[in-house]
Amino acid sequence: MKLSFVSDKIVYHTKISYLGMIGGTNVKETVWRLLSKTINNILAQQMNWTGVNGKRAFKNLTLKDVFGAVRRNSLTSKVTDEEIEVIVKRWFQLAGDRAGGRRAREN
Repeated sequence: MKLSFVSDKIVYHTKISYLGMIGGTNVKETVWRLLSKTINNILAQQMNWTGVNGKRAFKNLTLKDVFGAVRRNSLTSKVTDEEIEVIVKRWFQLAGDRAGGRRAREN
């Protein structure tokens, strides 16, 4: 069953409002906090921005709307999509190093 346009808008604004409360002191911290709250590290290792190398593409997901949540923070309200995109890409690149991944590769 497809949701109506109004329902979709309500869900979107509710999601942005919730994620916007996560906060952070700068753009990087805000984006990283949002992504950490919404995507676990196992899934993050299977994703990247474009979906190359057999991974899932983040840019095609509706979760990409975290951009609006980042702008709800008064400290990051003037950030561009490009600035957020660079930080998101880096967050996915480093997924293999989080949660003990780097230490496991060293052993």
